[in-house]
Amino acid sequence: MANILLINPKDDEVKNVSDPLIDLRHTEKQLEEEMFNEQMEKYFQERSIETHFRDYPYISNLGLLSIAAYCRENGHNVKYVQDGTVDRKTLESLINNADIIGISVKTVNRNRSELLAEFSKYTNPNAMLLAGGPEVTLCGMNGPFDVFIKGAGEKVISDIATYGKEILPQCKGIKYKLENGEYVENDGINIMDLKTLPIPAYDLIDNINQTQVYIETARGCNYCCSFCVEHAPIQAKTYEQIKKTLEEIEKIRQHSTIHIIDSDFLTPGGASDLFYKAVEEVKPTNYFIVQTRAKRLTKENVQQMYSHNIIDLYLGIESFSDTILKTVRKGVTFEEIKNALRILKENAPTPVAYRGNFIQGLPGENSITAQEDYARRKEILEEGLLRIMRDYVFMPLEGSHIFNNQEKYGIKLSKDYKPSFRNSLPQHSYEGWTEEDIYKHQREMIELKLNYLNRMKDTERDDDDAR
Repeated sequence: MANILLINPKDDEVKNVSDPLIDLRHTEKQLEEEMFNEQMEKYFQERSIETHFRDYPYISNLGLLSIAAYCRENGHNVKYVQDGTVDRKTLESLINNADIIGISVKTVNRNRSELLAEFSKYTNPNAMLLAGGPEVTLCGMNGPFDVFIKGAGEKVISDIATYGKEILPQCKGIKYKLENGEYVENDGINIMDLKTLPIPAYDLIDNINQTQVYIETARGCNYCCSFCVEHAPIQAKTYEQIKKTLEEIEKIRQHSTIHIIDSDFLTPGGASDLFYKAVEEVKPTNYFIVQTRAKRLTKENVQQMYSHNIIDLYLGIESFSDTILKTVRKGVTFEEIKNALRILKENAPTPVAYRGNFIQGLPGENSITAQEDYARRKEILEEGLLRIMRDYVFMPLEGSHIFNNQEKYGIKLSKDYKPSFRNSLPQHSYEGWTEEDIYKHQREMIELKLNYLNRMKDTERDDDDAR
């Protein structure tokens, strides 16, 4: 039996404080939160919802909790720690008692992950230090790690814990350090059959009352958007897994909201129908946030979602420009998006029970597409089809089709480019469309939305006074 410590790093501190969009984004978020809370208050009261997902300051790591459950099922002792919730002395004690230390690395915590790795190696040089997560899988990684894991980490970590470093040459999809300090990289990527996985070890979250909780009913994506890297075939969990997950969540969290992290909740081959069946049987006090594509939405499935404890829906719209949607292989047109938003407006319980995410600075953006995007956003806002919109800056991800074909997409990146926060100023440019153009367009889109929100807020205040 090995002692395994899994560390979920907190996000890096944002250092681009000179970004002139920060004040706009802060105002945007504040207005959206006020609108959401005001318009959802009655809805929450009717369903006895006491807290919302965003009210919790810490973010759990579903991947690490799944690894913890799998390793524990195979006889190992596992500890899970959320960085920032324990003091230095406690963290040192946990590190000193570990044989294996696994750290999850994401784009938003890359620097913090390396600092934790250095601290772990200094504190307990005898422990084997492993890195995994999206950043390792997509971009590779440097730092004082002994092993880097591409893809799912459950079986790899469990095998290393069981057989020791002698098993490393047989593990696919890893890069590991030899005694002489050199690295050897094994081909492949690790994929787990979801149906074989135990329920994530939610019980290991010590500060559960302050932590956002996630579940997963399916993994993978049937689409191939050129800015994304998640193109693995869809895998759905079983009805029993989903039912048991809902039951386990009820033990640690009631009358709250939980985020289902499926890339597309309504995807064919997914588990939405199994989820509905589980909700009907378990009758959870919790409600759920999902994300899906506009093209999936029909009157019937919208009604089904909101009648089965779905409370908040995220749509990855990205752009209202048909040219950009086609360039990035989104597989949807503006008219299809608009039709989906009309269905939502007519069938969602409140106008803020769904929101759209957008990406500014996608390949092919120019003054013509920007004007089209702007005009259509104005149209959508004026018709009241979408109230909450969240704008991000395009961040080329290593491994995506765009990143691998920069010349084809006319994108230019610096030699030392690394993906960063999606709210940062652009780090890329196109021929005829500069970073300044991208920045200006993003500002115009946010200001349009803010003007609309403020005007609507004033109108609602006047209506209240008249009553």
